[in-house]
Amino acid sequence: MLRTITFSISTGGVLAQTQSFHFARVQIGTEPSGSLQHRTRDYLTLTDAKVEAHHADVFLEKGQAWIVDERSSGTWVNGTRIIHVERIRRGDRITLGNTVLVVEELDLPDEIDLDAYPARHCSVKIIHKCAHCGQPLPVNGILEEVECGACEKTTRLGDSFWEDMIRSLERLSEELRLGVQRLPDEGVSSCSIGGTNVVWGGSEPTCPECGTRLAVVIGSTGNIECPSCHASTTTCPPPARLREAVLSIRQIIGGELAGPAEKALQAPRGEPVVLSCPNCKGTLKITRDSQRSVTCSFCGADVLLPADLWRQLHPRTASTWHILFQGPPGQVLRADAEAAKDFAEIASRQERSSGQAPLGQVLDADAEAAKDFAEIAARQEKSSGQAPPGQAEASKGLGRPTIIGIGIGIGVAVLVAIAAISFLVLR
Repeated sequence: MLRTITFSISTGGVLAQTQSFHFARVQIGTEPSGSLQHRTRDYLTLTDAKVEAHHADVFLEKGQAWIVDERSSGTWVNGTRIIHVERIRRGDRITLGNTVLVVEELDLPDEIDLDAYPARHCSVKIIHKCAHCGQPLPVNGILEEVECGACEKTTRLGDSFWEDMIRSLERLSEELRLGVQRLPDEGVSSCSIGGTNVVWGGSEPTCPECGTRLAVVIGSTGNIECPSCHASTTTCPPPARLREAVLSIRQIIGGELAGPAEKALQAPRGEPVVLSCPNCKGTLKITRDSQRSVTCSFCGADVLLPADLWRQLHPRTASTWHILFQGPPGQVLRADAEAAKDFAEIASRQERSSGQAPLGQVLDADAEAAKDFAEIAARQEKSSGQAPPGQAEASKGLGRPTIIGIGIGIGVAVLVAIAAISFLVLR
C-alpha cells in the first residue's frame, strides 16, 4: 500500500525544497519530539522561528489525509485557521508561521476492507512489574496506568509499551493461524515481550463464569451478556492510537475499560460485607459494586472505605482477556511499505538520470556527484602519485608531433614580438 504525500516548502516567499513522505503520520515542527518517535511517523523539520517544536501533525484516517494543530500559535489551510483538525487535499496551502507548505502530491490508498480478512483471536494475561516497588503488576486491559496493590502507587504504561505489545501479539496470532506457532496441550504459551511476562493463546472469548462462547460485535462498547448464565463481560473497540499503529486490531473483550474507578462496569460478584458507620453506628452494607465513598442511609454521612477493605473487595489479580484481530497482518503492511520505499528510490534515480527532477534536484545531484568524484580523484592522485584517469588520458594525447608544434608556435610568437619592438625603436 503506497501512502505518499509531497510538500513544496516556502519560507518568507522563497521556494526552498520539496519533501516526500511514505507515512501514517508526519510530525511538523522545528525539532522531532523524542517521546513521540516510533516507526509509523515521519518528521518534517522546519527552520522558522515562528514555528513551534511540535506545531502540527498530518495523518491518514480512513483513506483521507488530515492535519491537526497541536495547540500551536496557529495553523491555516487555504487562508482559514483550523480549530483543531482539518482534511487536506492536493493543492492545499498550509501556513505555519512564515512557512507555506503546498500539497503537491497526495497518493492515498483505498480504504481497506478489514472484514475480508479472517478473524484471529488472541487470549492474553499480562503481568508487568510495578515501577515503584518491583512487585508483579497485573494489567487486565489496555490501560494507560495501573495501580499497584502492594504499594498503592500508579505505574504509567506509555504508547510505546502498548504498540510493541499489540504488534507482538498480532504477529503471534498470525503465526498461530499459519501453523508457524504451535501451542502446548493446555492451549496457552508464555513469553516475555519487552520484559513483561505474557501468557497468550488462540481461543475465542468465553464467559468467565460458565465457559459459554460469547458473540462479539465489532465496534460495540459496554457488556456482552452470556446467553447461558447472563453474566456480563466487558467489550470495547481499541483506542485510536493503537488502531493507527496496528491496523488489524478490532475489539477488546473481557479487559478493564478504565482504571479501578470504573470497576462497576464489569459487574463483579461477591458476598456483601457489613460495616458500621463511624458517625451513627448504623449498618453499612458493602459489596464489590460499592464505590470507595459510601453514603450512610441513616445519617447521610459519607464514609470512605478503609484501604485494606477496598483492596480485599478489588484485588488486583491477573485475569485473561481477549483481543480480536481482523485485517492485513502487520508483516504484510510493513513489507508493502518497504516495497513502496524501494520503488520510490528507483523512481527518484530514474528521474534524476532523465533530467526531469523538479526544482533543480538534478543540478544539485550532479554537483554533489562532481564534488564526490573530485575528492576521490584527489585521494587517488595523492596515494599513487599519478594523475586521475581523466587527466592521465589528456596527458597521453600530448605526443611528439604535438610538442614540436607547440615549440614552433612559441618561436614564431617571439620573432613577431622582436619585430614589433624594433619597429617602435626605429620610429
